[in-house]
Amino acid sequence: MTPKRLWKLLLVLAILTSAASAAHYHAARPRIWSGLPVHDYQHGSRSPSKVAVSRSALLVRTIPPGLPGERQIKLFQLEPPKELEIDHCAITRAALQLDREGYWTLSLRACQNAVMPPDQVAAQGEEKKGRIEKFTLHLKRNQFFVKLRAYAVFPEAVADLDKSPGKPVMFTLGPESFWVERGEPLDFHRQYRSGEIAKYFDYIDRVELEFYYR
Repeated sequence: MTPKRLWKLLLVLAILTSAASAAHYHAARPRIWSGLPVHDYQHGSRSPSKVAVSRSALLVRTIPPGLPGERQIKLFQLEPPKELEIDHCAITRAALQLDREGYWTLSLRACQNAVMPPDQVAAQGEEKKGRIEKFTLHLKRNQFFVKLRAYAVFPEAVADLDKSPGKPVMFTLGPESFWVERGEPLDFHRQYRSGEIAKYFDYIDRVELEFYYR
């Protein structure tokens, strides 16, 4: 072998040895974990709905101070002890007021991860024993939705409402939404106006309240 060929061979062997002995570093992005449990609390999703029907309307006739004429108001309260509770969110003390002029006023108390007295905690623990409960304390706030449906007069009892083929719904109000956060109860009270209330005022007998959260 000539010196020239020998030199070329040594050069190739040196290159191959250097490439084989070179260190290889692989960079991989680590998997990111949210730290939250695998539950159905995804952004944009909503809970199932719960509904409750009020008692028959209580008609109140008043004359506003300094104004001529009579003002007629219908008051609706949910059948006690109707507490609309879904997981860690609940609505209580719900009441609706309808004015013949078309105004409606909704008032209620909304709770999210409410702090209960020790005796109630123990009672609920016995009631929920054996059931799988969702972990919700990491949820700092939830959006509540409330929808109201006005029913015309019907003779059947309220308990038979869902078993019937259907009841005449005069109109729907809402959905109204608001935020409840950090376990603090929210006393909700708002007034609106709807032309359908004045139109169907004489026919409204009961209202149905639907509640869900997101």
